[in-house]
Amino acid sequence: MASTGKNVVILCLLLMSLGYAEEFKYADGSSALTYQSNGEFGLYNSNVAIIFSDESGNLKFFSKPGIGNIICEKSQRMNHIWQAEILAPDTNKPVSTFPLPKKFSYEFGGNEKSRTLVITYAASACKSIVNVTLGADSEFPKWRINVIPNDPCASVWTVSFPRISYTANLQDSEDNYIVVPYRRGKLMQFGKSSPKYTTEQPYPGPSAKFQFTAVYNKTASSGLYMAAEDGEGYSKSLSESVYPDSVSAVLSFRHFPDNRGRAGISFKMPYDVSAGPYSGDWYDAARIYRQWWTKQTWAGKGLLINRTDIPEWLKNSIIAYRFSTSTPGRTVENNIKNLRFVQQLTGNLPANAIWYAPFDPGKETPDGLMDTGHGHKLPLKTGVTEALAEAAKLNTHVEAYVQSMIYDIRFDPSQAPGSSDAWKYVTRDQYGKEVWYGVDGINYGALAMCRFTEWWQDRLIEIGKSAVESGFDGIYLDSFGKGSPECFCASHGHSIGGGITALAGQRELIARMKKELRRINKDAVFSGEDAVEAFRDLLDTNLYSLNLWQDYIPLYRVIWGDYSLGYSRTMRSEKGNPLPFMGETAVMFLEGTAFGRIFLEGQNIFLAQKEYEIEKNFLVKCTAYANVSLDYLRFGEYLRPLKFDESVPVVEFKATAENSKTKMPGILNSVVRNHKDGSVAVVLVNITDKPLSCKFTAETTWGKNKKSELYLMDQSGNKTKQAKFVQGEEISLTIAPGDIKFYIIK
Repeated sequence: MASTGKNVVILCLLLMSLGYAEEFKYADGSSALTYQSNGEFGLYNSNVAIIFSDESGNLKFFSKPGIGNIICEKSQRMNHIWQAEILAPDTNKPVSTFPLPKKFSYEFGGNEKSRTLVITYAASACKSIVNVTLGADSEFPKWRINVIPNDPCASVWTVSFPRISYTANLQDSEDNYIVVPYRRGKLMQFGKSSPKYTTEQPYPGPSAKFQFTAVYNKTASSGLYMAAEDGEGYSKSLSESVYPDSVSAVLSFRHFPDNRGRAGISFKMPYDVSAGPYSGDWYDAARIYRQWWTKQTWAGKGLLINRTDIPEWLKNSIIAYRFSTSTPGRTVENNIKNLRFVQQLTGNLPANAIWYAPFDPGKETPDGLMDTGHGHKLPLKTGVTEALAEAAKLNTHVEAYVQSMIYDIRFDPSQAPGSSDAWKYVTRDQYGKEVWYGVDGINYGALAMCRFTEWWQDRLIEIGKSAVESGFDGIYLDSFGKGSPECFCASHGHSIGGGITALAGQRELIARMKKELRRINKDAVFSGEDAVEAFRDLLDTNLYSLNLWQDYIPLYRVIWGDYSLGYSRTMRSEKGNPLPFMGETAVMFLEGTAFGRIFLEGQNIFLAQKEYEIEKNFLVKCTAYANVSLDYLRFGEYLRPLKFDESVPVVEFKATAENSKTKMPGILNSVVRNHKDGSVAVVLVNITDKPLSCKFTAETTWGKNKKSELYLMDQSGNKTKQAKFVQGEEISLTIAPGDIKFYIIK
């Protein structure tokens, strides 16, 4: 091994899996060094060592002090660092290609402050140049790739890079977890008994809302972290593959090159991927990503508690409602009657709402498409104006539902000026065919419009202006803030596939719309449908697609919860079983999410029925606590949740939105730091119908010093001083059924 005067041994590991007879020596913090020995080559510093095989060019050793090698060598193909799909001229199907064995070369660049390893690989259809850069004090190497087809007329269709395998070696084979970027967060366990599978989440899309993933072993408390540090939001997907026979997983990004629909396109990755071993679990991985995320444009408006671009009523909104007049039975009168009941029940707290189908298309349709006025500016239905005024008296601000992508072609062209132009601005696939919205869109007459086009943006802006002029407090843009069908239309002025089109078009749309609508109402608000990270600075709030699911983890709340508002999808209950309502409502409460949405259009709202007395009382308690704790649960920094032992039972129920089984502890909790004064709230909720006891340790990070005081807060905000807070002390308590314990450490 090469050594310098600055080299000091800070950790020694016997690398038996690699056949090393010597001990590996990490550098000190002032050096990034090259490695060439034993038929391997790579880079290392005091935090990490990354070594490739001189035989295959595959990644062979990836480690940090105290963790050891995480790379699984079970299969050479598993360890190909990249894979590409090349689209040859006059063909429709791309061909996969991998590095050829022994067909590579490498060289080193940089200096002791920052080293770059450049590896040039040959493949049957392309050449790939991989850059791995390691700074002297970096925790993770930075990865980039340049893929050049051998045929100058061919194009790079996709590139999977970096592909890195992980194994926990001798640790518990059933104790491995993948942090899946599914919606607000999912944790999937795997081991010897798991099925072999691959999951993939498109970004920006309905699933992946952020650009990181991780895999770790719970017993070892270490794993592999991987994140695309892409502040522009290029189209890509995140992939996780599980291999039970070797108890390993492969993490990867699949990149979609800018202009990939053109001939002769190479791919030069315009952003870094940060990837390497890390210590910890899902929470630690999310905190690593948060460090990068908070430096991006998306976080540029600052902490939610300090933002002045969002109206105070929305920042303080406790409940979210759904108005609907999409069918004759969903009357304006029912909506207002039910709103009046719930607002009186919960103390007339600030609320926001979405009104579905407030516009009058002139005729009813059985499928409900035309009554939302997709792409068409329509007058309000009878009674809506008066209902908006009544809602305002009830401290409720209502947004009009506007579909951001669908164009309904069934409208009579004479009643929809310019509708014949829609075909020019519809999304087109790689073969030039129009894209219909949804699996059966062609039968419903629903075109998927390209949101990058000025024509479509103008139509949506006109609909929005009409709604705000009619008395709505803002716009809910359905299908907005996620991905969209990839558009290859050359006449739209964007990239022919790939690139940043999906995000750039929507960001331009919302920026234009906010400017126009806020000329009418300076406090007009905008929400999207479970929008990805790239819209946190432009959207005022976000409707979550689902409240809860199996193996849920609060990644949203950890990463950007104190930068962004959200409200949940639906509040329902199963007659005779309050557990689903209690569990989902408790999660909303503990994460500072506006409770919702409560559907108002029915004849008899369930909260008014005697059979749902438990749910009603629980909602009243949660809303009262939420109202007096916004500085903690909504605006505060989410710390590591408490870990309970097996004495706290696990309960199971079906989540309401997708009827999927969900398991969680009978006592839920969150630990949150107040950004104003640094105090910490430890909040616990018993979601069962039995008293439950738990134990947890008072963390040293909660109280700044030995003089910290412990208080118990009630639902009116009154604080009662408790026994003195002692760092490191084990705390035991019993919580009554459906009760909340709200502790504050000052």
